[in-house]
Amino acid sequence: MKKHAPLLLILTLAAAIVYSSCSTNIQRDGSGVDAIDPIYQKEGFISRDLFRVVIVADKNTGHNDFDSIKDTARKRSLATLQKYIQTNQRTLTQNTRAELLNLIDTSGKLIQRDDISKRNKVFFFDIEKSDIRRYIDSISAR
Repeated sequence: MKKHAPLLLILTLAAAIVYSSCSTNIQRDGSGVDAIDPIYQKEGFISRDLFRVVIVADKNTGHNDFDSIKDTARKRSLATLQKYIQTNQRTLTQNTRAELLNLIDTSGKLIQRDDISKRNKVFFFDIEKSDIRRYIDSISAR
């Protein structure tokens, strides 16, 4: 075990560095310890009827940037849903991609949320559809 200690230490430090660089918003939780804001922790299939992508923008983002943020959210939604299809051993066709784009355009909406720390603007891009995961599975072939 002693011979693997340096490797274990290096892996632990690397994991800590990666974890800290992925934390987009840190706040104090009253005990003096930094905690990740829970608003950033839920993305993907949130419930049976809701798929969500979270976009974090600078607090100085103006109303003119809203279209850019929505475009980013649409692209991330498409990429995430395509990845979901592919990781479930389903075939991603042009028709499937067209169905996903239609779903995103017709059922997706961008909602601005307040950030607890007031350092950022947080946007949810929510796609609501009855039993959305089943719908995604049904439009992609095995």
